[in-house]
This record gives sequence, structure tokens and C-alpha cells, in this order.
Amino acid sequence: MRNVIAMAFILLVGSGCHSVEQTHPAETEKPDYIPPAYAVVDHQGVITNRETFYSFLESVRRGQKHKIKVVTYTKEGDPLLHDVVFDGEKIQSIYDTTRDEYGQGTIESTTCERLAEKELGQEMEYFIEGCDTTGGVITILIMEK
Repeated sequence: MRNVIAMAFILLVGSGCHSVEQTHPAETEKPDYIPPAYAVVDHQGVITNRETFYSFLESVRRGQKHKIKVVTYTKEGDPLLHDVVFDGEKIQSIYDTTRDEYGQGTIESTTCERLAEKELGQEMEYFIEGCDTTGGVITILIMEK
């Protein structure tokens, strides 16, 4: 009988010491961002959906409402999201750096007066200026001519 009690005690204590390791990958890893199909994507100078961007430029020039999403990847591979909305008069800029591991991790919104462009050698810089919160310019995209 003593052996049975001793065995039950060992099993009971042994089962109490069993630990289950729980991991929570969501706490340490960010899911990969997948840009929507309509987004203009700048991956280290390689631009996809240029036609979407050119359509946006033409709409703004004509005074027609239009919006785009520009996704620019950092050299570490983190996406920076820039929604640019033209309401027919002003341009709303919403810049999201919350997925950038080394960035500010903020969402900044401002309203700007106009869209402009500047030649930079073999590239064109497209930017908005006359912004109410920054007072300066906000680059939307730089791409080869």
C-alpha cells in the first residue's frame, strides 16, 4: 500500500511540475503589409503602378477629384503609407509611419494648397506645398523621367 501511495504522490508532484511554454509571435513580429492593387509602390526606386500616379496628376491638373495611396519602403523594408486626396480645390495628405520600426510611428494629416513638380537631373520630384501644419513641402514621389 505504501508503494501505491508513494507512486501516486510522485505522479501528482511530477504532473504539477510540467510546464507549457507559450509563445506569442504577434507581440514581437509585425505582419507583412500587402499594398492594395491600386497603390503606387516605391520599393527602393522601383515604381509600380506609375499609370495610377499619372492619372492622379492629370486629375489634379484638370481640377477633378481624385485620390491615391503611395507606399514607400524604407531600406529596412518597412512600409510608409501616404494617402493623398484631392477634393477639387485642396489636397489632403495623410502620412502613416506606424509600420516603420525605426520611424516616428505616427499618423500625420495636413491640408495643402497645390501639387508641384521639380526636375532633379534624370528624376522628377512630385510634392505638395502650402501645407497648413508643416508650412513647407511634402514629397509624394521621386521617380525617373
